Amino acid sequence: MVRASTAESIHQRYWVVSRLYKLDVLTRILEAETFDGMLIFVQTKIATSELAKKLIARGYAATALNGDIQQKQRERAITCLKSGKLDIIVATDVAARGLDVDRISHVINYNIPFSTTRSPVFTE
Repeated sequence: MVRASTAESIHQRYWVVSRLYKLDVLTRILEAETFDGMLIFVQTKIATSELAKKLIARGYAATALNGDIQQKQRERAITCLKSGKLDIIVATDVAARGLDVDRISHVINYNIPFSTTRSPVFTE
């Protein structure tokens, strides 16, 4: 078993939630937590678009980020997140590799990652 260590400045929590209630629980977390920018990881490209649309319908400034989205549009999304015009990016782990956005205060794994060794790389 591989043990991962986390910086002391990072606080991790988890909740086990039935698929039926995941969106409601996520919405409740968004209502209860004070956050600046947020990155939400899902497993598939389709899930990025579906969840982003549901969050937008609930009044959140969100967008999807995945490998099917053109590079120019992806760069625009990151620029909007950095400037505060966008608060939430829903992404696959591959699409989010190497993001450098100071505003990201929260990262949520909406789905359990396929592999813990294939986690996103964030630069500071």
